[in-house]
Parts: sequence; C-alpha cells; structure tokens
Amino acid sequence: MANYINAFEALSEGTARRKHREMVEYGKETASQVGDKRLFDAIDRFGNELHANFYHGFMSEDGFKSSYKEGKYAIETLDSLLKGEIERRNPTSVSPDS
Repeated sequence: MANYINAFEALSEGTARRKHREMVEYGKETASQVGDKRLFDAIDRFGNELHANFYHGFMSEDGFKSSYKEGKYAIETLDSLLKGEIERRNPTSVSPDS
C-alpha cells in the first residue's frame, strides 16, 4: 500500500514523502479528493493495523482477514488511480494490461 501511495505522489507531485505518518496523510488526502471513504478508512485504519501486526502479531484471525480484505481493496484502488495518472500524463502509452 505504501509503495502505491509513494508512486502516486511521486508521479502527481514530483516527490514522495519519507516519513510513514506523512505518507499515510497523503494517502488519506488522495482518498478524500477522489471521494472514496472506504479507501480513506483502509489507509487510515487497516493499513496501519496490518503494518503493526507484521511486527507484533497481535491480531486475531478474523481481525486479520477483515484488515486484509480492506487492505486489498486499498491496493486495487490505488493501482487503478496510479494507472489513471500514468494514462493522463501519457495518453499514447499502452497499458500493461492490454
């Protein structure tokens, strides 16, 4: 998730944030701009939970499955936004999915 947020910011803004909190804030700003509350929540809550759980292993199996589902949604949505930004900047490019 962080890599998608950083890539989107680097492409859109010409730079990427280095601090975790700043990256999360940029991701939430992006979600707000596109009007996607589920993406906002996934970045704000579930991404942080999955990140912390990687190091501390505190989540139940059900909690992990729920966070994983929302994290997957965030990654898929960020992937779509990134592809859209690439296409917007280079409309003659061929999509790797083609």
